[in-house]
Amino acid sequence: MKRVMTIVGLSVALLLSASMIAEAQSKKKGKEPELAICKRGNLIFEDDFSGKEVEWNVTGGEWKIEKNSLVTRSKGTVANKDYPSICRPFAEVPNVVFEFRVLLPMKGSFGVYGKEGGSNAQNPGASFSPNTRTVSITYWAPHVDLAKGPLVYAKPRWLDVIFELYTNKYALTVDGKTMRGEVPPGEGIQRNTFLLTVPNPNGELFAIDDVKVYEALPKDEGEGEDEKGKKRK
Repeated sequence: MKRVMTIVGLSVALLLSASMIAEAQSKKKGKEPELAICKRGNLIFEDDFSGKEVEWNVTGGEWKIEKNSLVTRSKGTVANKDYPSICRPFAEVPNVVFEFRVLLPMKGSFGVYGKEGGSNAQNPGASFSPNTRTVSITYWAPHVDLAKGPLVYAKPRWLDVIFELYTNKYALTVDGKTMRGEVPPGEGIQRNTFLLTVPNPNGELFAIDDVKVYEALPKDEGEGEDEKGKKRK
């Protein structure tokens, strides 16, 4: 009888393990999160850092691949321009969507930008500051926070991030919560670089993973409205 109960127990455990694995796989392969101000077009590039070589342009600090993530533990400051910074150029497009996961240090800050040509003049970025527990969409000419909100970050953990840059409008979604910002309309905006920086780091681990960059397309007519024609929140 005891043997029968043991076999039954093992069978139940195996079934539970299989179901948990299936559930995890289904979540991993689940539907992509809906975007706030645009929709995904062509995939421009993606990098899950499963290779051994860093296929990005390192412009500051030391970067390497560890456990299928791109990491740095470099120190540096903005003042002497040796803080960790890395970028990935791509064919110019007017509108882009950046999607990635990021593990932040508890001090310092992190910024990601979609550069316009070789200029920073119209270069709004997504800024993260675990030190002050804030996240924002920041415009650098002049320095203005287009939108700002709290960042729940009591200890280092992975954040799911989507940053939409569509014409003069921007949306930043962190762990499912979205903020929006807007600047005066510009002409001929072309974005060609995924740039990330880690200013004023103190040697703590910073990591990024599962990067995807899409061309951003306009939402279909009515896609941002509910059945009564009201704008979705």
